Amino acid sequence: MALIGERYAKVISDLTYDWKQRIKILRNIVVIQLFGLKGVDKTFHIAEPKNMPKDLKAGPYGYMAKGVSVIPRVEIGKYVMFSPEVLIVGGDHCKDIPGVPMIFSGRPETPKTVIEDDVWIGARAIIMAGVRIGRGAIIGANAVVTKDVPPYAVWAGNPAREMKRRFENQKDIAIHQKMLDGSAKSGKYAGKKTGGEQKLSGCFTCHN
Repeated sequence: MALIGERYAKVISDLTYDWKQRIKILRNIVVIQLFGLKGVDKTFHIAEPKNMPKDLKAGPYGYMAKGVSVIPRVEIGKYVMFSPEVLIVGGDHCKDIPGVPMIFSGRPETPKTVIEDDVWIGARAIIMAGVRIGRGAIIGANAVVTKDVPPYAVWAGNPAREMKRRFENQKDIAIHQKMLDGSAKSGKYAGKKTGGEQKLSGCFTCHN
């Protein structure tokens, strides 16, 4: 409890965040402590932490909606969004032992799964253990991802495959890469375009 108190005091006195952001961070700190999620950043919001393994690693300014379930050995970058009911699965069973039912055959070691920076995963998508989803990628709703996804690719389907690229030219990619290479920070997000302009609203994370 003393550790929580110290972290509370730091957040309350930190003028980097407005009061709404501070409340959200304080809630996250409590979740991290209560569920032993030491590898999760204080700005990463988990709607249902009971479904998270204690070795989860998650970077700043991310979000997990309700119903998300994650297996051990998962690493998540910054600015990552999980829509409702996303599953990272793959707790496999040994299936090549003659004379032994699979239910009693034991499990091989779970491979590491990596979700890089600025990834958006759509509702009810399934990510198989051991894949790497590259920076800036988008995974469509209900997709089943069974292999690595390149950076800035938009994948959908079962099994998931590339549908398009998020950026059309190298200049846009370079601009985005430069932003992601910098320090993680809260910022503003663009609303709907109206008359050639974008209305900007302050946000902690867009869903948070």
